[in-house]
Amino acid sequence: MSEQNGQEQSNRTNRITLEDVAKALEALGITPAEASAGRIRTHLGRGSLTTIQRHLETLRGEQPSRQAMERRVLEEMKGLVPLLTALGESVVSGQYARLLDQYEEELGNAEATIEGLKAEVEALQNQNTALAATLEEQSQTLHQAIQEKDQTIEELRGEVARLTEALRNREETIRLQEARIRELEAAKEALGARIEALVDQLSTLKAAVIKGKEERDDEKPEAEGQGANPPLFGKGDAKPKP
Repeated sequence: MSEQNGQEQSNRTNRITLEDVAKALEALGITPAEASAGRIRTHLGRGSLTTIQRHLETLRGEQPSRQAMERRVLEEMKGLVPLLTALGESVVSGQYARLLDQYEEELGNAEATIEGLKAEVEALQNQNTALAATLEEQSQTLHQAIQEKDQTIEELRGEVARLTEALRNREETIRLQEARIRELEAAKEALGARIEALVDQLSTLKAAVIKGKEERDDEKPEAEGQGANPPLFGKGDAKPKP
């Protein structure tokens, strides 16, 4: 926070004002129309080209006002020419004192007009300086806001890239799991078929066992009967009817 305050104080100290540009023009002996922002910056050794250009535009707009003031002063001075001429002609006639008073009055009026115009110009310059400072401050605030927004955009881009990579990894994991599921389902089907075959074999084997047991059970009583009671009739004799 202190570093940021120091930076802001440094920016205010190095800020180019309208007065700085005007003094540079005077030192270079050129008008605002003849000057360029680069030349002024080279002379001052500091400052923003945008700020210097804005001050030049302001001074160029003031130049016609100064020229109008000079024309007004010249017109005031031209009004004194007849008085001076009359003064020379009235020396002999004894009107020197009256004309001299009139001359001094006109000259005082002209000086008052010049002072008034200077005050107006100074007020305009002060207003322009304050406006330029406000614009410079707003420009720096806007620039800072743009930098913060750019930083936020970069952070969002990084987050999007991270999420995209995570989604890609998740999709790859899902694809591998689906392949594994298909393998397990195929194995399950094969195991089911094998179990069915074993069940069939077991059923067949069970039926064979039962049949063999029944056959043995049928043969056992007959064998036992033949051993205890020999047949009364021969193999070829007919059995008596009951």
